Amino acid sequence: MTKKNNWFARHKVLTVILALIIIGAVAGAAGGGNKSSSNSSSSNSSAKAKDKAPLAKIGQAARDG
Repeated sequence: MTKKNNWFARHKVLTVILALIIIGAVAGAAGGGNKSSSNSSSSNSSAKAKDKAPLAKIGQAARDG
């Protein structure tokens, strides 16, 4: 008289863990980061570096002030 349940019904904890892993993988793949903002910030920082005077290296003459 025992009715055979499917695997997911018999293993509720494993089903929840598996569902969380799948949801996390999908969210990670879909939300992989905002690449446009990182590109714009890197281009802004390179533009700022071009505006500054070049830094003197060790052994080179430099002017201050």
